[in-house]
This record gives sequence, structure tokens and C-alpha cells, in this order.
Amino acid sequence: MILTLLDASWLLGLIASLLFTGLLLVHHFFGPGPDVRDERGKKQIPREYRTLVIVEMIAIITLLVGASSLGVIRLAELSPGAGVMPQIAAAYLVLWIVNLWDLVVIDWALLIRFRPRWLIVPETDYYTLVRPHFMGWLAGHLYMIPLAILAWWVSRLL
Repeated sequence: MILTLLDASWLLGLIASLLFTGLLLVHHFFGPGPDVRDERGKKQIPREYRTLVIVEMIAIITLLVGASSLGVIRLAELSPGAGVMPQIAAAYLVLWIVNLWDLVVIDWALLIRFRPRWLIVPETDYYTLVRPHFMGWLAGHLYMIPLAILAWWVSRLL
């Protein structure tokens, strides 16, 4: 069953990760970008960007729930007798892949390790240390549980 879960989820997780990265790049270049975080990494959204940030958050949640729902549907195709828990696990695995991508590729590789010239961020602890990003990765797992359940429910509607 583990290989079936991976087969149902890895490609959707990768595609969702790339789309997630695109939304973050839109946020960086057309939205408030790094100005959202203060010196300690706390979010402080400037008033003129609040509508854009809300639209971005809705787009991200829609992307994640949609991709996870497709993961549930894919698992149902690969294993027609799969119960509710494996289906929720497939949705969770798609979200887990996106969360891991965010930690390794976006946070560690782009923000901390390589930091390309086009990516201008302040030299604060949040943008130079791994710890706040790792803690965010851990906290992200708690957010993924209700999203996986919502994705399972949405997949039942499709």
C-alpha cells in the first residue's frame, strides 16, 4: 500500500510544489515580498497589500486542496478498494511533498544556501537561519491534517 500511496501522490506533489513556487514568486515580485516579515520573522502585512495577500492565500489553499483531491482520486484509480484512511493519507502525502519542497528547495536552497542575486531579502535571522524554517515545516504538518481531510471530502464531490 505504501508504494501505491507514493505512486498516487509524488507527481501531483511535485506539480503542486512548482505551482506553489510560482505563487511565492508572484508574492515576492508583485506583492510585499520580504517586507511581510519583521526582524524576528513575524508577519506584518502592509495595508496596501492585504487584498493581494488574501487572494494569494486563497490561491495557495485552493491549489493544495485541489492537488490533494486529485491524489485521492488517483489512489482510488490505482487501488479501488482503498478505505478512507489510505485516501486521506494520499492527500496528506501530496501536502507533505509540497511542505518538504518548501523547506528544502525554497527555504534552504534559495533563501539560505545559494540566495541568487535576483532574490533580494533582508539579512535578518529569519532569512539566514534554518531553524525558523524548520519550525515552520514542523508546524505545517498540523495544518496539513485538516487540509487532507477537506481534500478527501472534496474528492468525494468530484
